[in-house]
Amino acid sequence: MKIAFICNQNQARSQVLSSVFAALLPNDEFSSFGLIASERTPLPLVIESVFNDWGLDPSDRFAKNMGLHWDQIREMQIVIAVTSFISEEVKATGFKGEILDLEQEAKRLGIAIVDPQLMPRRQCAFELAKYVKVAVSALQGIGAMERSPNILALIPENEAAIEKATSMALAPENVGTSALLGDLIALPSSAYLQNKEPVARFKVEESTSLVEMVSSPEGPGIYLPKAAALHPARVYLSKYWREFVLGLATESLIIVTPPQKNARGKLAESYLCALYASEIQVVHT
Repeated sequence: MKIAFICNQNQARSQVLSSVFAALLPNDEFSSFGLIASERTPLPLVIESVFNDWGLDPSDRFAKNMGLHWDQIREMQIVIAVTSFISEEVKATGFKGEILDLEQEAKRLGIAIVDPQLMPRRQCAFELAKYVKVAVSALQGIGAMERSPNILALIPENEAAIEKATSMALAPENVGTSALLGDLIALPSSAYLQNKEPVARFKVEESTSLVEMVSSPEGPGIYLPKAAALHPARVYLSKYWREFVLGLATESLIIVTPPQKNARGKLAESYLCALYASEIQVVHT
């Protein structure tokens, strides 16, 4: 398929989204444009840092104006508009393909999305991760990406809510459901390290991280990382993570993601960890 992401200036959201999906779906062709983009403007440094942190393809990081590339857009099967306003603008051009509206999809999912371009680096990456999650859901909705209907992601609002989220995942009513503790940085998991049994591996660049299963007679199995990853965002955006998570979700799976903020006030990759979840719930303290 040929798919285009379109935002206002082609300076943040559409650029990052097209690069992420080019990595996630290498058999499809992704482009990005801006409604009012200033042609050939380089990306801001904060967006460059997200590209680097997430391990995205560095090619063609320049803005493109939608009106100057209409012949190329007309060949697309799908246009993904980051706001309803842009969706209406694309419709007005007479575009014949499918138009996906990320603003409406975000409302359906209960995820608040905002333009992250002028935010500090970590906040910018956090907000962009929400857009990636919403775009995955939108493409799943039309059958362009595989969907598992049985994945619930519990997102702790901070580190203090991790224990509560984990307890929710391990509640008696979830017997028979697998739980995945997805924090690849510093999850306090020592309380659950019993009956260790390695069950799966996922590859991160040249290194390999072990994932272990912790089982108990009265509750579900728990999957958790054995070793921290240097670049967790790159893990969650890799095909290995996708295959691993969807493989666990053949029946039912609950993911406890990294908290939205850790103890030092830094933002985590919560929505990237929850990329393939069919339902998201933020867990408050």
